Amino acid sequence: MDLVHRLLALHFTGKQDKYGSLKAWPAPDLPSGKAWNPPVKGLVPRTIAP
Repeated sequence: MDLVHRLLALHFTGKQDKYGSLKAWPAPDLPSGKAWNPPVKGLVPRTIAP
């Protein structure tokens, strides 16, 4: 299953990613200090490695 299918399935079922491999970029226009709250449970922000 590709990423889009996994995101849709998790969103509509309300389940968390059992593999912990789903990561996404927060929106670039998110005001600083505001918490990122994606609609998919367990989705973690992707970060750039230093």
